[in-house]
Amino acid sequence: MASIYVDLTPPPPSPTLPRGARVARAPRAWLWLLLSSLVGGVLTALVAFPARWLSPWVSELSQHRLVLTQAQGSLWQGQAQLALGSDQGAWHSLPGRWQWQVKLGWQGQPLVRVQLQSECCLNTPLVWEWMPLQQSRWVLHPTQGQADAAWLESLGSPWNTLRLRARLAWQSDRIEGRLGMSGLQFASGQARFSVSELSSVVSPIAPLGRYQVQIALKSSALVSIQTEEGPLRISGEGEWVGQSLRFRGLASADDPHREALQPVLSVLGQRQGAQAQLNF
Repeated sequence: MASIYVDLTPPPPSPTLPRGARVARAPRAWLWLLLSSLVGGVLTALVAFPARWLSPWVSELSQHRLVLTQAQGSLWQGQAQLALGSDQGAWHSLPGRWQWQVKLGWQGQPLVRVQLQSECCLNTPLVWEWMPLQQSRWVLHPTQGQADAAWLESLGSPWNTLRLRARLAWQSDRIEGRLGMSGLQFASGQARFSVSELSSVVSPIAPLGRYQVQIALKSSALVSIQTEEGPLRISGEGEWVGQSLRFRGLASADDPHREALQPVLSVLGQRQGAQAQLNF
C-alpha cells in the first residue's frame, strides 16, 4: 500500500522592507519598444533626410535671398540649382548645378564638415568646418573661382537698371568666425575680387573698365573698390551690415568718353558736377 507524505513545515517569512522603501519594478516591454522605435525613427529620418527639405530652411536662413531649386539627394550628399533673389521679387538662377557633401567627424572634438562644388564657378571645392564645442567656431578654407556678373540684377536698384555684364574672379584666404544666435559672425580673413569686361545696357562704351574689390573680414565685412583701368573710374568704401551693404564712393568718366558715360553716372548716384556720388 502506497504511503502519502505531506510537508506541514510553514514557509519562511517574507523579508520585511524598511519603512518608506519602494519596490523596484522591471521595465515594461512596451516602454522599451516605444523608445527603440523613437530612436530608430529619428536616426532613419536623419540618414534619409531629403534634399528638397533644405529649400525652405536655406530660404529662411538667407532671408529669402537664396533658394535651392530642383534639389536631389539627401542632406548628407546632394545637388541643386541655386537662385538669388532681391527685395523686389526678382530671381536669377546661377549657372550649372551645385553639389554638396556633409560629414560628421572627430578631431579631438565633434566636427561638422560641409564641402560645396560647382563646375561652373568654383576652381577648388569650398570647404566649411564647424566645431560646436569650441565656442561654436567655424573655418572657411581658402578657395577660388569665377562667375558671370549677371546675378547682380537680383540685388535690385541700381543693378537691375544698369544690367551689368562682367567676369568675376575671386580668391579667399582662410576665414574664421563663430556661429551665434544672429547667424555667422566673422573674426578674421579676407577675399579679393577682380572685375573685368564690364559693360552696361545704358552705355555704348565697352568695356567700361577693370576693378579690384577687397573684402576684409573682422567683426564685420569691410569692402573697398579701386579702378585699375578704363574710362569709368570708381572708388569707395563700405561695410556689410546684416543682409545689406552700406557703401559710399565716387564715380567719374575720363575724356573722351565723358559724354557717352553720362547715363551710367546718372544711374549710379546723385550727380555732383562731372562725378556721381555713390551711396548704396
